Amino acid sequence: MSSKNAEESSNQSLFIADLLNRWLRQIFGPHVVTLSEDVVRKTAHFLEYLVLGCLLFMGFLDRTRLARNILFVFAAGFLFAVSDEIHQLFVPGRTLRPFDVLIDMAGIGVAVGLLYQKLLRQKLR
Repeated sequence: MSSKNAEESSNQSLFIADLLNRWLRQIFGPHVVTLSEDVVRKTAHFLEYLVLGCLLFMGFLDRTRLARNILFVFAAGFLFAVSDEIHQLFVPGRTLRPFDVLIDMAGIGVAVGLLYQKLLRQKLR
């Protein structure tokens, strides 16, 4: 996704936003709040990194060293998010956005939190 130029990326986000807005209007009526392209983009960042966080958590899972492995998940997620933003500097019309890295890390954090809670519940049984 980050290798698409600004126009391609914007068109894709607008297409998805339009689909979601039509779907929401059909379900909730014409007075529903319209999703912007920016909301779609930021939600996509969060969800992509939520999935990445789940995969990293399961990949690093070692119950004997859980705290260390959680740090590995955050470090790997952060390095991937930063490298993705740096990569965008070389794509026409795209920029490096530190706020996107924060959203990405929020997705990683939610994934870690959910899976950690699941492990705790399994341990208590």
